[in-house]
Amino acid sequence: PSGVVPAIVEELAETGNPEIIPHYASPARAVGFATPHAVRDDVFSHANPAEIATALETIGDDPDHEPWRSTALKALRKSSPLSLALALECVRLARSGPSLAAAIARERTVCARMLSEPDFLEGIRAMMIDRDRRPTWSDSLHTPLSGDRVAAFLTM
Repeated sequence: PSGVVPAIVEELAETGNPEIIPHYASPARAVGFATPHAVRDDVFSHANPAEIATALETIGDDPDHEPWRSTALKALRKSSPLSLALALECVRLARSGPSLAAAIARERTVCARMLSEPDFLEGIRAMMIDRDRRPTWSDSLHTPLSGDRVAAFLTM
């Protein structure tokens, strides 16, 4: 916790011994996501955002799956399906990619190409111009985007 930082700094200044730092540690607090990791891993292992949304809807309102399920589903529903598909693919490619530099270059390419997409302007309209927070995306969350469409954004 940040409240102990001054004490740590003071003791480090006095002793010069970094081994005192663990003595100030405290257990991490629970964040309210009690669902076993296996359920989340299964949900997010699906091929695309449409399948992930369906999986989140399918597991239902079981108290063991809240609040993470409803929070994730709400985030998916308000986001551009194209942006979701691209972000998911970028993360997956970065995991198996050659380097951080390659992942950053790929994301820069994707971002530059998104600027000319209708969803980019629609997001600005809904969030900043009209402030209605009700974008009308080009695609439906429940319709998987074609692999060719996603791949076109990713080629460098």
